[in-house]
Amino acid sequence: MTGADRPARAITPPRTYKGVTVPYITAWSQEDVPLDEDTLPRLRTGPGIAPYLVYANENSADRDRHGVLWRQAAWAPGEGRALFARVHVTRQRRVMLRGACQICTAPAALWMAAAPGWQAHLDQRGPDAPFLTEDPPVCRSCAVIAAESCPRLRGDGFVFLAPRRWANVAVRGQVADPATDSFSPARLVPLPGAVTTGGASDLRLVLAEALVTGLFEVTAHTDPDRVGGLGERLDPPHRIQVPR
Repeated sequence: MTGADRPARAITPPRTYKGVTVPYITAWSQEDVPLDEDTLPRLRTGPGIAPYLVYANENSADRDRHGVLWRQAAWAPGEGRALFARVHVTRQRRVMLRGACQICTAPAALWMAAAPGWQAHLDQRGPDAPFLTEDPPVCRSCAVIAAESCPRLRGDGFVFLAPRRWANVAVRGQVADPATDSFSPARLVPLPGAVTTGGASDLRLVLAEALVTGLFEVTAHTDPDRVGGLGERLDPPHRIQVPR
């Protein structure tokens, strides 16, 4: 397990920006990484080996336990402006791995989803299909803060989701094409144990930017008191179909 896969367990009190609480996963304006020869991933190839992505300045936190390379981001929470519409790659991954609160990093108890997104899931995939989300859960005391600070939840309402089980099942990222040395638009790529409705992608060619969780056997509520927790965690991931 790499450094980024082994986050500290301490609770992180939320910062504020202009009097507004800033979730732990929110990106700050001073955390952008300048693109240069060291920070741009490149394909490494050689006789007898399959192509894979590398950074010139790669460190242990850049790659997860599955060998997936992650987009780099500086670590400077609290510096510059809070970018509420953007999520910090590493912090999102850390709390999603732990099932920790996206606001304060305490143990979480609630999954939240924008009401339009939940309805679209029901319309397109049906109530029995796993619900895929990049939004980490929250603890009960931070649910109100999440509803106020997250642009997706604040816009058209939200629901609390009560799954029986959950697992980290995919990453969202760009996939390198060794034939053209170019990247695809970002898409979902299943982790080992999950399957896809399209052709499989080589995880060694993925530049990941978000960890995706699957929620199984979900019921939705408007009252958080009707939710008994995150559900049972599955690891390794349950075999589900991840749409591309």
